[in-house]
Amino acid sequence: MDGGLVTPLVAVALGCSMLVAPEPADAVGIHIVPARVAAGQDVTVTLYCPAGAKGGTVDGPTTFGSHRAEFSQGRGTVTARIPQEADRAEHQINGFCDDGEGSAREAVVSAFIQVF
Repeated sequence: MDGGLVTPLVAVALGCSMLVAPEPADAVGIHIVPARVAAGQDVTVTLYCPAGAKGGTVDGPTTFGSHRAEFSQGRGTVTARIPQEADRAEHQINGFCDDGEGSAREAVVSAFIQVF
């Protein structure tokens, strides 16, 4: 094989392997579906916390308030209704991970939804 071809092939193979690599088990994140929602409708918020987290809280302070998420395999899901009277605007949704020992919070993540 020509030495000039080996380097590009290795680069492509490494690039492809990075595309399908799984997320680390201790990744922290928040995912909201849908990200654009009509007032009066539901959103599903999935909170991802580090290994060892026992649970967490999802808080939509200007929309749906605070909801506890119990965890299974590093994630918890909450379904919340956006009140009909919520401002038609962008709202921040926060996620707090905890260790199950009182209110100790290990990590905080945020995302935004658009209410229309």
